[in-house]
Amino acid sequence: MDWFGEWSRPLGDDNSPVPLSAPCVTALQARETASQRFDFLALPGFEAVITLSIFAGSGRGRLLSALRQARERGTRIAFDTNFRARGWPDLDVARRVFRDAFETSDMVLASTEDLVPLYAGESVEGLLAKIPAPEVVLKLAEPASLVCVDGITQRIEAEPVMAAVVDTTAAGDSFAAAYLAARLSGAGPLEAARAGHRLAGVVVCHPGAIIPRSAMPATTNRVSS
Repeated sequence: MDWFGEWSRPLGDDNSPVPLSAPCVTALQARETASQRFDFLALPGFEAVITLSIFAGSGRGRLLSALRQARERGTRIAFDTNFRARGWPDLDVARRVFRDAFETSDMVLASTEDLVPLYAGESVEGLLAKIPAPEVVLKLAEPASLVCVDGITQRIEAEPVMAAVVDTTAAGDSFAAAYLAARLSGAGPLEAARAGHRLAGVVVCHPGAIIPRSAMPATTNRVSS
């Protein structure tokens, strides 16, 4: 697996990531990806969307072209939306870019919080219809998600959070991490969505984005070990 962002930056002498800007990282990866073989490529929301929003059209085109070539070689592409309107001077451009990213992806992790500002006035069903990827997870405003696989949609309810909610900063990233880890470990989409909700429900009860390993849900620990 190759993470398209912080985790795939080249390492320096002290084994820390070389401080490259987001567009530089993506340009390097886009050139390399077309000629390499990966089982899985993920575009985490922050890195992917920041990169997509600050690139010119030609740069975005090269990135998506490289991803399509990787996909033709059997690599699975995952895209986490994390849309932020302030990064896009023109919403029509953003919609075209997201349409292309959706069409290039095997798996899309999205939320109504992300997509309603991009597609104002759309219903939940309308948002799902905007995403042609074979596997889509749409997190809802309430503690639940819709999982759509090959056109069949099922609703997954999150388990109640029993402890006090402290910090929701990393809830979305935690959901995505657990979902992808579960899928890569052989779990089906519904089980993966439950794992995503479970980890997010734990993370929001801790300050900051990183929780102690001892606090990780048992299923997530098994997946990541």
